[in-house]
Amino acid sequence: MEEKQMAQSPKKPAKKPRGNIAEKPEKLRKLALDSIIEMVKDESLKSSERLSAAKALLDYLEKQPAADGENELTVVFENLPDGFAD
Repeated sequence: MEEKQMAQSPKKPAKKPRGNIAEKPEKLRKLALDSIIEMVKDESLKSSERLSAAKALLDYLEKQPAADGENELTVVFENLPDGFAD
């Protein structure tokens, strides 16, 4: 009896694909960079989290070609405890 009931249960319709991620690399790249920049600026995060986000941003920027000689980024963390980044 159970097999019969299972066979008659309706199937859920397949979900429509939202689009291939590979089709939107520029949009995703911008979203990722914006998110990392927001993490760097978010003072409610721990300093170590903000520092990790800044490092990820610097690593990314290092791999990008320089535009018009602009390849410098300065990140300033204030009020860190002594020995934090040793």
